[in-house]
Amino acid sequence: MKHAYYVETQVRDLIKALLPYPKGRSCQRVYDDVRRARQRRGEEPGENFEESIRSAFNQYNRDGSEWRKKGSKPKNALFHCPEGLRKGVWAVDPERAKEWMAESPFKGGLQLGEGPVDF
Repeated sequence: MKHAYYVETQVRDLIKALLPYPKGRSCQRVYDDVRRARQRRGEEPGENFEESIRSAFNQYNRDGSEWRKKGSKPKNALFHCPEGLRKGVWAVDPERAKEWMAESPFKGGLQLGEGPVDF
């Protein structure tokens, strides 16, 4: 699998897992949702599964230090921690997520979980 596609898949899986929960969801439940989505696609989560999902979350988390260090653009802030850092609750900004998906080079080329996601 190409690296860019793999990173894209992680972010898409996170978006799919978080969209139904506007107030946020426990990161452990998000891991479980993403793991199930991957298994339905015939992918086995790797040895560092949770670490790689957390890393993808942090790359787009407006509340995290990784985000601030990079000087990332506000339009790329997809995720946040509604209860504060290290509380174990993650959330997605639905409008930004829809914009990100629309701009994605892989849009329409990936199915998540039960079927295609319409944005």
